Amino acid sequence: TCLLISSWLGHIEIVKALLEKGVPVSTRDNDGRTPLHLAACATSTKIVEELLKHSADPCEWDFENKYTPLHCAAAAGCIATVKFLIMSGANVHTKRSPLYYAVLNNAVDCVETLLHAGASPNNSQAGASVNKADIFGCTPLHIAALNESSRTVMMFLSKGGVVTARTKDGITALSFIVSRTPEVLSQLATRFDQAVSLHYHELGHMDCELRVDFRPLVPLGGRNETDLMLCLVEVGQGRMLKHPLCESFLYLKWKRIRKFFVLNFLFHLIFVAFFTSFVFATYLWNEKQLSAILFWPLVTIICLFASKEIFQISSDIYYYIKRWETWLQWSVIVASSLILIPPARPWQHHVAALGILLAWLELMIVTGYFPIFGLYVQMFTEIFINFFKFLAAHICLIFGFSLGFIVLHDKYKSFTDPLISLFKSVIMTIGELEFEYFFFNESLLEYSGTAHFMFLCFVILVAVILMNQIIGLAVSDIQELRSRAGLEQLVRQAEVIARFENMLFSELLDYTPACKIIQACRENILLLHPPHHCVLRIRLNDPHENRLPRELIQSLYRLAAEKKMRRGIFRGGAPPSQNFAANELNYVRFNRMYRNDGNQ
Repeated sequence: TCLLISSWLGHIEIVKALLEKGVPVSTRDNDGRTPLHLAACATSTKIVEELLKHSADPCEWDFENKYTPLHCAAAAGCIATVKFLIMSGANVHTKRSPLYYAVLNNAVDCVETLLHAGASPNNSQAGASVNKADIFGCTPLHIAALNESSRTVMMFLSKGGVVTARTKDGITALSFIVSRTPEVLSQLATRFDQAVSLHYHELGHMDCELRVDFRPLVPLGGRNETDLMLCLVEVGQGRMLKHPLCESFLYLKWKRIRKFFVLNFLFHLIFVAFFTSFVFATYLWNEKQLSAILFWPLVTIICLFASKEIFQISSDIYYYIKRWETWLQWSVIVASSLILIPPARPWQHHVAALGILLAWLELMIVTGYFPIFGLYVQMFTEIFINFFKFLAAHICLIFGFSLGFIVLHDKYKSFTDPLISLFKSVIMTIGELEFEYFFFNESLLEYSGTAHFMFLCFVILVAVILMNQIIGLAVSDIQELRSRAGLEQLVRQAEVIARFENMLFSELLDYTPACKIIQACRENILLLHPPHHCVLRIRLNDPHENRLPRELIQSLYRLAAEKKMRRGIFRGGAPPSQNFAANELNYVRFNRMYRNDGNQ
């Protein structure tokens, strides 16, 4: 009709003339859209106002019950039209929420207006949820971040948006936030700061209390309490784990689950003991009776070991495959299985020797899961990787010397074969030069001048320069690792705890015969039980307070004191210098109090 066309094209004078002539304001097109729908889509606020004056219904749906005029205005991003429709009685709580379309089209002002008007992103009656995913697994937080709308992302976070929500491809909302709206990360850190508060003000007060609220770390309705920390590590924001709130949570969480890791360590220790004993009894001592006694227990342990690894594959195959520890564990399983094949053959001696080495190396990795040893295992791993990178870069130099030694010292047994010569040259790099063996055996020395020159070059270039460079690299890496020790340990600890939680909360365990035991274990490892028991209350003047290390309590107190100082400045309190001095004095008293307790 003419009214529909003029409303769509934005001709206000024609619309007024038609309405004055009594044209029905509720006329519809083939899709059931009224002039108010079309005017809202065209962002014609004046026409919307004119139609509403003539009793147009702002809550009217199209034929398929998909859109109201408010949906159209929100999708178009016209803030003036949205405000006018809301003032005229448009329902912000309808199904297929207008809020969703406003977010989808990056209409930040419309989102704010709808939220202020009472539109809830978690309105269950309208089928709305701030964390509800579409067919691709994208939540509104994903969409807002993809549209690079920082204000919308912050609003959704304040309404309970979960940054750990994943799409069907496994991409978290936090990943989009880091790549598209990185400025929001400061808001996340602010939420961590706000979770630490100091009550009863002065440190000297008997009831001075430090409250640590862990709820910002735990996703709403999530079963895995360390999902957020794992996501921070995955998106390269592991440094946020150094926040005192995160450190405190990880410390308390580890205390909850460490008994399971002690059992895991004991299992691996028993396996290594049986495996080593069987190898020695079978391939070294030839004790057939002892081998027969150890055979079936070792078979049982290997089966349990393999079953444990298969279950981990089913719980998270992507992460499982990319870990180098995985391949080490399966190498141990395969090697230990091969040596069980009777009768003992010569090739099994090779497998047994390699198997023992790998088994004990794997036990070292398991030991590194404990925070007290994790730093040293991590340092060893880093230096190991750096050493072989360095060696790969200079292997051509060593190989060149080994070939030159073959030409000059072809009568020596160590230089009759290129591979043996390379092996000998590598050994010579650590100082086993054997100068007298080379140059004081005249019957074997044929090319004295060149041989002396080559040997001198090897000593200077390889034994001195190259090896000192390797040692210097290792030492500098140790210092660098020590400077990052806290962070590296926290990242490793967060990954270990998160993967253990994922495995324990796997749906596969819901159908096991021991489901009651599994459920008890799940409840036992949970640190928080919302809505209660989410806040840790620390009495700073209590000499028996030992739930957190003193260093962590000091960091938490420092954070709370600085926050209180900033709040006092903004409210027009004491001058900054006085606030700072008072807090510094309290902090000194706090440190002195803990030092005195330690001395006692």
